[in-house]
Parts: sequence; C-alpha cells; structure tokens
Amino acid sequence: MDTPTDEWLEKFEWRLEPRDGDSDKVVVVRNLTPFALDRYRHRGELDDDALLNERMFQAGDRLRLDWELAGLTMMARSQVEAGRVEGSAVHFSDKRLAARERVQHAMVVLGPTRNIVVDCCVFGEPARRYVEVLRLGLRTLANHYGMP
Repeated sequence: MDTPTDEWLEKFEWRLEPRDGDSDKVVVVRNLTPFALDRYRHRGELDDDALLNERMFQAGDRLRLDWELAGLTMMARSQVEAGRVEGSAVHFSDKRLAARERVQHAMVVLGPTRNIVVDCCVFGEPARRYVEVLRLGLRTLANHYGMP
C-alpha cells in the first residue's frame, strides 16, 4: 500500500479512515481541506509571513461569506466573468442586499484578478499556475476591506 510522504502529511489536514465499514485493515488518508484557499492558508502559501498569510485568507473567506449571504452561489459564472453580479428585483433582506453590494464593490476593486480570486475563494478551485495573481487579488481585497 502506498502511504503519503511525511511532507504531504505536514501540508494537509488529514485523518485515517477505513475504506469500508466492514474492514479495519484497509485504511485511506482523507484530505480535510476541501477548498483551495483553505489549503493555501494551511500550507502558508498565500504569504511567507504568517500574519499576512492569515490576512489574505480572511479577505478571501470574507468574500466567500458575502457571496453566500448575497445568494450568488447559484449564479452563472459567465456573469462573474463579465463583471456583473446583479440579480432580479426580488424582495431581499437588508443583509442580503448589503452583502450583494459588498460583492459588487469587491468585483470592481479586484479588476483583472477577479476571475482567479472568485474561482479560488468562492468555488474552491485551485489557482495552480495563477497563484501570484491570486495573491495580488487577495492583497487588494484585504486592503479594500480595511483589514489590519
């Protein structure tokens, strides 16, 4: 059986689980960090400085929370790529409207980094070769939110 390397085990939050309920002999390693942003934070890949790493994670996490509060999770990705995050004139709560407005402002501030940041922070996709663009976007977002 192939086992994860010590380096892999250090980079991820993980736990050992039985592969099926009938056998305790076959064990698999399960990665507990489903979102790419969470993994980047855990590995310290957003910034070498631990405080800045946390600041950038908090900015991305705040965008994810606002996105969910605004009810944009089901929105077509094409609208995000076009820079539009409007919705229909349905009655929304004040919190939902405020979250939607915060997302709209964030999209403007993010500019050309918008797609990478939204893909990673909201949809959980890894930035892969665009990690530098993600970092730039998260720094911009943290400044926009006024994070210390």
